Amino acid sequence: MPFFEENGRKVFYLKMFPENPAGGQEKIMLIHGAGGHHSFWVLQLYDFSRENEIVAIDLPGHGASGGKAFEEISGYRKFILKAAEELIKDRFFIVGHSMGGAIALDFALHYPEKLKGMVLVGTGGKLPVPPSVLNVFKTGKHFEGLIALAFGRKTAKQVLDVALKDSAATPPEVWYRDFSACNRFDLTASLPSINVPALVIAGADDLLAPPGYSRYLSDNLPSARLETFAETGHMIMLEQPERFNEVVLNFIKENA
Repeated sequence: MPFFEENGRKVFYLKMFPENPAGGQEKIMLIHGAGGHHSFWVLQLYDFSRENEIVAIDLPGHGASGGKAFEEISGYRKFILKAAEELIKDRFFIVGHSMGGAIALDFALHYPEKLKGMVLVGTGGKLPVPPSVLNVFKTGKHFEGLIALAFGRKTAKQVLDVALKDSAATPPEVWYRDFSACNRFDLTASLPSINVPALVIAGADDLLAPPGYSRYLSDNLPSARLETFAETGHMIMLEQPERFNEVVLNFIKENA
């Protein structure tokens, strides 16, 4: 299994290279959301890597990576900078889901020169978390019903079953730290200064990051456009992978 060391932590990553390496490929980093890991992108890895170099990473304290989850988005942003310097060493596209989208926004604010573009999936300029949810995880328990909130009504049962197992396998402390980081996050005042090409993707039925969050991003980021997926919840890349992959790859080609 591939790891690199960062501040004494062993960090897991998956790196995939294009089938045809003869020029033209772009570099793409995939950043999962709260409580997640790199496998949340399992339905993107093959399509994205046919013509591009892909890095999907487990954030600290998540999946196979060591260390503790951060309680501030800025901690994750600084970690991604070190990961990019270690694994990519070039300008790249950043694709972030939910909390990963918050990390991508913060990264674009501080290091725009390192990016060719960003894809913001089911996220917002701020990500408030209800105190009732935070308090459950703070007590060391899992929040029942989280998966039902995360997926649209038409999601296949086998997808929900896998997501439920993944959610239960993530310690409540990790969920609490991630959701605390989301709850403290607010870049709404800084959005007009983030002049990085952006594709904003929303699920019309998203209950965790309602589509109004995405509309606000597309209205306030200088170089953004919005794609809204009908009958789709928060886990857009798992619920509608074919359309998701198509719109993301088209965006990357347009901004290469």
